Amino acid sequence: SRHLILVLSPEAVKSKWVDIERCLQLFKSLSGRDGAVLPLLRIDCDIPLSIQMIRYLHVRNDQEFAAAWPKMVQHLISSRSGLVNTELPISSTSVQSRVRERAIAVICPFFGASRIFYTELIAAINERAKRLGYELLIVPISEPCDKRPLVSTFPQLVTVSGVIFMTCQVENSTWLDECASLGIPAVLLHDNIPPEKAKSGTVVSYIWPRLDSLEELVQHLAWTHGANSIAAVMVSSKDHALRTEKLSIIERTMNKLNLAFSRDSSVFVVKEYSHNEGVVVVDRILEKMPSTDAIVCLSDTTAIGILERLTQLGLRRRIRVTGFDNIEMSGYSDLTTVDQQLTATGERALLDLHNAIQYDRCVPFQSVSLIPTTLKERGSCCFED
Repeated sequence: SRHLILVLSPEAVKSKWVDIERCLQLFKSLSGRDGAVLPLLRIDCDIPLSIQMIRYLHVRNDQEFAAAWPKMVQHLISSRSGLVNTELPISSTSVQSRVRERAIAVICPFFGASRIFYTELIAAINERAKRLGYELLIVPISEPCDKRPLVSTFPQLVTVSGVIFMTCQVENSTWLDECASLGIPAVLLHDNIPPEKAKSGTVVSYIWPRLDSLEELVQHLAWTHGANSIAAVMVSSKDHALRTEKLSIIERTMNKLNLAFSRDSSVFVVKEYSHNEGVVVVDRILEKMPSTDAIVCLSDTTAIGILERLTQLGLRRRIRVTGFDNIEMSGYSDLTTVDQQLTATGERALLDLHNAIQYDRCVPFQSVSLIPTTLKERGSCCFED
């Protein structure tokens, strides 16, 4: 269905199936895809974290339902036409009254990296947050060019204890300045901004993955498996410091190995890191580089799509494929990849923020914190020619 009316009650909140349906539809709605979620509070209960940021209606008795009905219809019609409905009343137990002391906002875009990457990283942050007594608020950003003041899309910014910016591309925005003006400590996670531009205000930590395993991966393809025509698949690196560094490492390593590599002919840019983009990019690679014997993809989700298309073409045992992330699905797909240690990354982000909050010290970071990565070799590149 295009719309989901989610009836909230203690039983519904505990139901795993309802939770799955809610998460799937909520993600579609927040990422700008067709469909909308409308939560209805039927019986008072603990509202799940993932919908605390959504406005919802009271329908706990006949009178409340009668009052809510016109707004329900208005909300569904508005979402169908692409309009944002701001008329729904916020519940008295909403975010505004719940984020006074121990709340951390995670500003999370739904573009660039894959959905599963974000899900696993948020899960790690949330697990550590719960152990330290914080409530986690997920603030979705649906468009990379949406650089409006953060407080205009997240008015509760003034009440939170800290903020984690997750791959948000904060450069050319006012978001860090807003945090600084409010004295709110912030952590940057896999962001695009050059580190020297972030060493100010209240940014207490800047976390990137160590990328030496990416060099090891390219060397492994060449030395162990004899690959000499390697294509790279990635989202555009333009104005993105971390992606630019990844591409530079691949290029430098290829040059050291005396293997041909050109950013014009060997790099294939995809719109987003999705399974479908992986399926589609294979034909482009084969047309432009028919002798390709290995593909280095900087996303597991997209790499799995590449594997599927190669299998359809009967080329699965001719072209080696690697990913980057080590999401859970990569193990099921037997995908060689680089483990970014997402659990360790999420925990480090939360702990750095917690220390700043606990000791009331917003001391700007001195250097980028690098989380170790490891090469995970599996069957996608281990087969006989």
